[in-house]
Amino acid sequence: IELDERYQTPQKQDAFHTTVLQRVRALPGVQAAGAASGVPLAQYESLTFLWVEGFPNQKNELTDGRNVTGGYFDAMGIRLLAGRLLTDDDRNVCVVSKGFADRYFPGRSALGGVLHLGARDRSWTIAGVVADVRHSNLEDTPRPVVYQSMNGSTDGRFDLAIGSSLSPSQTIEAVRGIVHQIDPELVVMKFRTMEQRVEEASARRRFQAVVLTVFAGVAVFLPLVGLYGLMAYSVK
Repeated sequence: IELDERYQTPQKQDAFHTTVLQRVRALPGVQAAGAASGVPLAQYESLTFLWVEGFPNQKNELTDGRNVTGGYFDAMGIRLLAGRLLTDDDRNVCVVSKGFADRYFPGRSALGGVLHLGARDRSWTIAGVVADVRHSNLEDTPRPVVYQSMNGSTDGRFDLAIGSSLSPSQTIEAVRGIVHQIDPELVVMKFRTMEQRVEEASARRRFQAVVLTVFAGVAVFLPLVGLYGLMAYSVK
């Protein structure tokens, strides 16, 4: 869901997120629901400047930063490794990935650590550590990630993550109805199950492998053609 100019203030965005999630979580069959500025394998990248207190930061240090609500990690099945997960009421609180904790808090607990994102005018306290996730593709090592509370955000991007026993078609229909009731002018762009996202990511990788195989075959074939021509010329 892309929020338009009518939702420019943090208060309006917070109200929208809260209303949508309350109604989605009340749907029969929904076990968990949350939101994020970008779910894994959604071709969404969000790098932000980072400063970690007590760490020898490099100039212009960057990290993957994503805004999330309570319920997001449960809906996505992302394991909690230490501390606690975010709640809908959290502000200035974040959760970090294991890779982030290992990099910026080597040999000590990341819980209670303080970091600054963006212009460093706002500090975030680490409440929990979760398992690493491959957000960009299925091959690369997961990047360190900071999941900050979505409260107070003006990002405008709003991806729903829903864990449900209903069929995907039933869930899609119900969510479209909820969003239309709240704001008929907003458009729900598209839905994907995580199985579909994984399949799409794997398909891109398979296509690349096929292309490389074809080029490798051509590279082998051309010298053979040349060798055949040389032999034919020598026999004459």
